[in-house]
Amino acid sequence: MEKKISKKVLWGGVFTSILILLIGVSYALWIILREQDTENKITSSCISIELESVTEEISLSNAIPLTDEDGMNTTPYTFTIKNTCTTFI
Repeated sequence: MEKKISKKVLWGGVFTSILILLIGVSYALWIILREQDTENKITSSCISIELESVTEEISLSNAIPLTDEDGMNTTPYTFTIKNTCTTFI
């Protein structure tokens, strides 16, 4: 004896499948399109940054991932960050 699937169950399954597909596609597009194309700028009246022995500004344009060994062979940027307010940061 065969069981018959009711129309409500069938349409419920179709609707659920379409809903899951739409959520998956929307999430995939959101992940792909959330790239940042602007600069990060931080402003604070409580932080003072002092660059030490740097003749040019810090630039990471066209930076690529380096191995630790290659990174240790580059010229480092040395800087100090100081809290100039009375609140904890």
